[in-house]
Amino acid sequence: MNHLLTEAQTPTKPRPVNNVRKFTEALSADIDQNTGKGEKAKPSEIFYEPIYDRDKKVKDIKLLYRAFTDLLKSMGFMLLYDSKQPTYVRLTDNILEEVSTSKIQHIFLAYIEKEHQPLEGVLRDMIIEKIHRCNTTLFSDSRLSLLYPDKPIQFQTDTATECFIYYANGVVRCSAEGIALLDYKHLTGVIWKKQLLDRVFTPMEWEKTFGSGEELVDSFGYFAKFMFRIAGSRMDRFYSLCAIAGYMLHCHFDYKLKAIILTDSKISDKADGRSGKTLFCQGLGKIRNYAEINGKDFDPANKHKYQTADMESQIVCLNDVRRNFQPENVFNDITEGLQVEKKNKQPFKIRPKMIISSNKTLNVEGTSAQDRVLEYEVAEHYSNTYSPADEFGHWFFSGWNAAQWNLFDNFMAFSACYFLRNGLREPAQINLQKRKLVDATSMDFVEFLDDKFSAGELKWNQDFKKDDVQSEFIKLNPDYEGNKRFSSDRNFLRHLRQYCEAYGGKYSSSRSTSVRWVHFGKHLENEYK
Repeated sequence: MNHLLTEAQTPTKPRPVNNVRKFTEALSADIDQNTGKGEKAKPSEIFYEPIYDRDKKVKDIKLLYRAFTDLLKSMGFMLLYDSKQPTYVRLTDNILEEVSTSKIQHIFLAYIEKEHQPLEGVLRDMIIEKIHRCNTTLFSDSRLSLLYPDKPIQFQTDTATECFIYYANGVVRCSAEGIALLDYKHLTGVIWKKQLLDRVFTPMEWEKTFGSGEELVDSFGYFAKFMFRIAGSRMDRFYSLCAIAGYMLHCHFDYKLKAIILTDSKISDKADGRSGKTLFCQGLGKIRNYAEINGKDFDPANKHKYQTADMESQIVCLNDVRRNFQPENVFNDITEGLQVEKKNKQPFKIRPKMIISSNKTLNVEGTSAQDRVLEYEVAEHYSNTYSPADEFGHWFFSGWNAAQWNLFDNFMAFSACYFLRNGLREPAQINLQKRKLVDATSMDFVEFLDDKFSAGELKWNQDFKKDDVQSEFIKLNPDYEGNKRFSSDRNFLRHLRQYCEAYGGKYSSSRSTSVRWVHFGKHLENEYK
């Protein structure tokens, strides 16, 4: 599709002020007719009435307060109530900026000094002097409180089929068909100025290669290549990760919401990390307002657990949560929104997307819970001895020039489009089930049973004695002697069940006199050794 870059909008004329319109029109016409001088002032810009001396010369002006308020409104100033607190704002071409009373004064004086056309016979300095004399009255909170919007403010939001990303030179509209770069005047709602990214977006012709192979990865620069690496250099897993990025960037909530969980694919008893999970999340934070919460300190019962988030947070990352973290504890927050309660501050509610990272696998039990999460394994490519900076020769983000940022921005737009076209895609697993088994039991236990099956000492569809296997395991691994996780009958049987089911088998056990027999049913052909 063709990219659309609209021309600059011609400024609209300020709307008329009805209560002084007849007066100012008649006055301006009378002055022009009698003197033949000057340029007629726009009625909607007049917020004063001339006072004449006996010689019909203007000796002073009288301020018209309602006309002054209407003029401020025509300049885009208004009062909004955000989180129960009154806030002065200015709206320009659908972009809303928070302003202070002093900034309102400065902008208004600049307008009088450079743009306003005084009525005939009224000196500009006379108007400025009057403003200075009546400053505390004109710009008092009681008067500015009258700057209520003439109509409800509708904020621009993503829709079910569109995702909007805001740049310095326009808004990028992402859809299943591709992108369009639009002027802000084409938005149907308003946005906050602080939502604008301080970058210029230049569209690339990536639609022509939409859905192609590794050449698409190379065309999008460093971050796309980084994501390809942590996807295991597999295009299917790369596209799954693109869909996750697009889902996180899409600020829309009227569909099935999921907890995105990033975990490592390396099979190890140690929580090594440094695989790229945090860098991926921080990349999303270069597009959307991002809040990162230390997962080690995250306590679902603590009312201040989300205090690092703010009103503008669109993505919340629980970074490096503990191994016993229960995703079910945040399901309601994901679907209904987060209650943010900062210490000694008024609480407020936000509705961001949430992503969770962990060096260990998380326990997600039950069909319902599994339907509400999407787990993605980060491939074993980067580590504490080999980082993206080592591979690409620079620090991500801080080491980029404008061209590299533009590649990144186009890639993020591509990811949003890919999600809107395909939805979330369940990624192909690397070692997820086996890592869950190792985390639930131990590496020694899994390797012990793997070796037993490889040597033919244990076989599928054949019974074996639990005590024989347990005794041999502890004999070969004496550190587990006295460890209740493996020395108690109940726990050891639970680990045997976990092993069997992780490999696709059907577990059963029975007792004959004093012997506990265990049976692993037919092994399915989906091993991940």
